[in-house]
Parts: sequence; structure tokens; C-alpha cells
Amino acid sequence: MNANDYLARLQSQLNGFSPKEQSELIEEIAAHIEAGEKDPDLGHDDVDRAGRLENELGSPDELGRRMRQVHRPKRWLD
Repeated sequence: MNANDYLARLQSQLNGFSPKEQSELIEEIAAHIEAGEKDPDLGHDDVDRAGRLENELGSPDELGRRMRQVHRPKRWLD
């Protein structure tokens, strides 16, 4: 799965987050992906790095689920 596909699937998992929160989360994960794609410690070629990066992040569904557990948007309403 390429980075754009990963981010699109992750975006679909962020229901309940405000548009601003979604944007910030996607930007943060995109930055991690970009850094990981260039990190030689993750592998010798693009395929190796992409595979290790996805293993470390987890699937977009899993990452979205974890984000919802941690952030729980609108948990504290005034």
C-alpha cells in the first residue's frame, strides 16, 4: 500500500474527530511516513522501508482505532 492509500484509509477511520483534528493527525502521520521512507535504518530499499514502516505503524484501521482510544474526541464537553 502506498502512502496516499494508507492516509486515505486512515482518514476514513477518524470519524468523530473535528476536521481540524483530522487534518493535524493526517499531517503528523504523513510526516512520520515521509521520514520513514527516507530512513536507511528501516531497510536497504523502498520496499523494505515501506514494509517495516507499515509494520511499525500498524494498519490504517488499527492506527485509527488506537487514535480513537487515546484521543476520544469530544470526551470532555463544556
